[in-house]
Amino acid sequence: MNSAIYTKIFIYASILLIGFIGKKLGAFKREYTKFLNSVICYITLPAAIINGFQGVTLTPILFIGLAIGLFTNVLLLVLGQVLNKNKTPNERAIFVFSANCFNIGNFAIPFLSGLISADGFAAICVFDISVAIMCYGANVAIANSIMGNNGKIKVGAVVKKICTSPVFITYMTLIFLALIRVQLPTIVLELTGVVGNANAFLAMLCIGILFQFKLNKEQWKIVAKLLSLRTVVCGLVSLTVYFLIPLPNDIKIAICVVLMAPCAGAAPALTESSGADGTVAAVINSISIPLSMALMTLLLTIL
Repeated sequence: MNSAIYTKIFIYASILLIGFIGKKLGAFKREYTKFLNSVICYITLPAAIINGFQGVTLTPILFIGLAIGLFTNVLLLVLGQVLNKNKTPNERAIFVFSANCFNIGNFAIPFLSGLISADGFAAICVFDISVAIMCYGANVAIANSIMGNNGKIKVGAVVKKICTSPVFITYMTLIFLALIRVQLPTIVLELTGVVGNANAFLAMLCIGILFQFKLNKEQWKIVAKLLSLRTVVCGLVSLTVYFLIPLPNDIKIAICVVLMAPCAGAAPALTESSGADGTVAAVINSISIPLSMALMTLLLTIL
């Protein structure tokens, strides 16, 4: 693990601490995360996506990463709901956001910078499209249905949320521009560069504000069950990709490693916004970060 990774770990931990201490001192309130989440979803995350997408050359083989991402996200979502079919709407909603999405833009890409090939990074960007579709589209609609409709999921609401998600629209626009070989003006990229750089800070700050260790026994059971499910399933999918999917080795390694990325940075705020317990989601997210760093480093070492 090089000094750049240690630096990134220190920065993320510091931002989490700022949010946590700020809440304890009364400077921040839990309610602030709803506003911050809107800023992330509609402004900073789309800008960060535009920044990360620059220089990506789309090839058909890269879209295998999209298929793997969608399969993994849907599998984790379904298994999470099956395991909790008799649980409360709150617990089911927590699993919706924390079980199946990955922190790509704010964690995986900075963490893997300089450690994987350019094609590997392109594969990660395409993989992230599946995360955008699920996290900011399907998951939001499903969680809102669970919390507001006695556990019933409205398919129409899910499709509408996906198609109107700012993140999904951003990715679809970028793919269209890439296919017709149109580049964004320099002034637009400079603007998104400034705005997008705030995304990681805001996401980590939200987690820090929502984070607390004072969970009861049942809440800790949720944390343990969710992280166990996520780790086992993602580990099995990684093994399948590495040994059975015919991909170039650098792309294969990139996908295997990114499958070990932490829970989506926006998961706690999105959970809170749906009316479920964002505190438990924040603990899950915080624990998933060091766990993921260890697993991602291990895979980079042995693959």
